[in-house]
Amino acid sequence: MVMKTIKKISLLPIITSFLEDNVVEIAKKLREFQERRIFITDKKGAPAGIISLIDINDRVVAQGKDPKKTKAKDIMSYPLKLILDINTSLEEAKKMMIHNNNYYVPIVEKGKIKGLLNYSLVIENMAKKDAKKKS
Repeated sequence: MVMKTIKKISLLPIITSFLEDNVVEIAKKLREFQERRIFITDKKGAPAGIISLIDINDRVVAQGKDPKKTKAKDIMSYPLKLILDINTSLEEAKKMMIHNNNYYVPIVEKGKIKGLLNYSLVIENMAKKDAKKKS
């Protein structure tokens, strides 16, 4: 039996920023894309951490830090709990997401961030595979 891999499905777009970007740049991206979280990458495009709106509030605003001088690397949460390779099977991705209590996971290919996988995509694509088996 051939297992369907993450590579075979359409990933969600992922919003990224760099370690040296300041909080103002990050906040502008979050607003532009109407997102609540942004993944931080190193210079090679590998995932290094994540910043949420709560991180900006708690680690910058509430502490009175200058958002123009505060860098992503200073407030990001790291290491990331879970990063999956694009060649991971959907079944394995599902198990790992459940085990790590992650609803969404960055996907990498050759170490570079490619997109975002969420639990809904996993279930939807596994259901399609099961439906094809039955027909």
